[in-house]
Amino acid sequence: MSEENGPAGGGDWFGTPLSLRPTPRRKAKLAAIAKSLGPGATPFEAIEAAVDFACSRLGEAPDSGALGEIAEAIERLADERRAGEAAMRAAVEASALHAKRTLELISAAMSLEGGEEGAPGFGAWLDGELAAMSPQARSAAARVRWAGASIDSAGLAAIRFDASLIAADGRALAGRLPDPATVAVRAVGAGDPLHAAMASLAGRELLAGFQRGADGRWAGALFRAKPDGTFGERVAALAI
Repeated sequence: MSEENGPAGGGDWFGTPLSLRPTPRRKAKLAAIAKSLGPGATPFEAIEAAVDFACSRLGEAPDSGALGEIAEAIERLADERRAGEAAMRAAVEASALHAKRTLELISAAMSLEGGEEGAPGFGAWLDGELAAMSPQARSAAARVRWAGASIDSAGLAAIRFDASLIAADGRALAGRLPDPATVAVRAVGAGDPLHAAMASLAGRELLAGFQRGADGRWAGALFRAKPDGTFGERVAALAI
């Protein structure tokens, strides 16, 4: 009989010789069993070994140790999944909180009512500060702090800083530093690095460096201050 025949097919299992025609895949498995039995093992011996092994498993209770290991592995996978989901939730919540604080910061610092009216630009402010102490100075440094901003209907920002002059021509100012004065940088477009950096500037200690050109006009840039008070990372150029 072929391998598909069996008791359900009505064959005489005990009165008729059996003829097996295994598929190539099962032939390969029987060959592997024969090889494990040692040199010279026949296909019949391989079949008998397979039958004996199958019979030995009939009615056998599940291995409780193996089941325990499977349960532990499943629990570990569940724990890892829960930990991954918790970490993802924490990351999403932190990102949402950062975005909320950034929006609150921008909302609090920007007023559509303006506030920069009458505030000089950095060039005029420098000339006024240096007039009495060093009118011919070619360079200057100031400590500045962002004081706010306003945006007009065209989307241009006017950014206000509280500024104090701290050095001229590389020499620190002697005595008491001048009181901070409000200085404005106007018409800052959305593509300007200073516009993009607005949300990160509030409350930070900043420094500004200035250089006077041959035409007498000032050029300047804004920098983050290092913990020791020296110039750190450049933030953006200052329109003067």
